Amino acid sequence: MTQPSFSTTNLPAVIFSGGSEIVSLAIAETLLPLNVPLVIISLGKPSILRDVQPELLHYQAQWPPQDVETAVQEIIQFLQKINAGHPQPWPAFATEDGSLRLLLEARQTLQPYLAIPPGSLHLSLGGLHKAELFRFLQQTEVVRHIVPTYLLSSPEEAKEIAARLNYQVVFKPTIKPLSMNLGKLRGKKAIMMHHARDSAAVIQALSIAWSSVEGWIAQPKLTTPPIGEVVWWGIRDRCGRIIGMTAVGKWKYPRFGGTACWVQTAELPQIHQVATEILNVLDHRGIIEMEFLQDENGRWRLLELNPRLWLQAALPTRANAPLIQLLYKDLCQVKTQPTFSPAFGVSWVNIERMILAVVSGEYGSRITTLFSALNIIQKSKCKVIYDTKLKGVKRKWISRLLQQAMLTKRCRPQTD
Repeated sequence: MTQPSFSTTNLPAVIFSGGSEIVSLAIAETLLPLNVPLVIISLGKPSILRDVQPELLHYQAQWPPQDVETAVQEIIQFLQKINAGHPQPWPAFATEDGSLRLLLEARQTLQPYLAIPPGSLHLSLGGLHKAELFRFLQQTEVVRHIVPTYLLSSPEEAKEIAARLNYQVVFKPTIKPLSMNLGKLRGKKAIMMHHARDSAAVIQALSIAWSSVEGWIAQPKLTTPPIGEVVWWGIRDRCGRIIGMTAVGKWKYPRFGGTACWVQTAELPQIHQVATEILNVLDHRGIIEMEFLQDENGRWRLLELNPRLWLQAALPTRANAPLIQLLYKDLCQVKTQPTFSPAFGVSWVNIERMILAVVSGEYGSRITTLFSALNIIQKSKCKVIYDTKLKGVKRKWISRLLQQAMLTKRCRPQTD
């Protein structure tokens, strides 16, 4: 078979597509209009993007892999088959923590074929490992910008820290497993404690999940200000240039400790300054998301960072901030002089999770919240999945939702 040839300006983008694939769709919608060929390595299931262009190359990897080394070698065999790495390594995009961890841990083996953003150069896993990240930052001048973070050695120590923090505490895995369904974590990104009366049950839940990951950290639970949880999205390129923007998480589901379902761009110059200081200290390379909340004195504190594209990755593009495009060009080692003037007040919504937020009653009267949600959705510039123009994506998305609903119904315990 004759292999296609590529130049440095149209190298294929290799998307490691996992989770709900919302991030993968954002990448595809940004790069396809630029005539960038796509390669989809889907993790554990056929990708909803597999038919978006006739010449798209699609490989389905077993996920989570029974043996990581074998999985990496099978991916390499696929990359060799499609002539990846010519004329130079192809840009690689991780879409969730599991695929990013795989890429970073196998970076040396994969680097002849893929250009993988290294993340923070002072850290072995680029910032993905929370204990390593906060241990490093606590020894630098940006310690004033981070939330106090405690590295835990046992559930007993977690109990002591909880008492010290007046039982307002969040426990997080230091690094997530390749799949959040592994072990006894049961998909939880964090375990929260709100009151002293919760302590026994929370410590028990933490003890059950303890061995599912490599370690845990504890952070004081900060109060979400009226503006909401703030995120900074940006890129620090190969030359050390920093470009970024801020947004605010308006709604989450669940409301406490859940995933954002309504996010809106916002102008917060002080957050950009803090993010810049942190990125320079870390000597970060590539894309990044940072999450901030205010402490009791009103100072913004870094809660965590993700050295990869985030769930709302489509929003910067819709707000005139081409971060995905800039990441692609940086990985291609193409020099750019971008004009960067993001629009503020632009919204991104995940309709299904907004409906769940309404039904939960966590945002007040369900009737009032429903009308608010409908108004927000109608005015939003980015409606996840439902405003895409890519072939077959909405159909596959709805089919997947129906399959999940049927599976949930079959698995629900029967009562007399």
